[in-house]
Amino acid sequence: MIEIIVAILISFFNCFSGIIVFKIIINKSNQVFFRVFFSSLLLRYVINLFFLWYCLKILNFEAFKFALTYLLGTFFAVMTEVLYLNKKSKLLNLQFKQNLTLKNLKNEK
Repeated sequence: MIEIIVAILISFFNCFSGIIVFKIIINKSNQVFFRVFFSSLLLRYVINLFFLWYCLKILNFEAFKFALTYLLGTFFAVMTEVLYLNKKSKLLNLQFKQNLTLKNLKNEK
């Protein structure tokens, strides 16, 4: 049971640390934004690899339960992060407005 809880905690640590970094860099220039965002992405995954190694090798967690829970938790955490980023950047709203404009132009012809 502890494997499941730890795997979920590691997954959501990755997600929430990404959201915190995004909140800090949202108003920066594109060059700074991308550099910091991708650097934090790399750092977060190195930290995750360390956590995974520590749990599997040092704590001797059962690999199947831990890995399956980690994969599912990471999938949902990444989806949450992507939806949060889209909501904050209003990327989906811009695409929707653009599609409406294209439909209106086609209807006018």
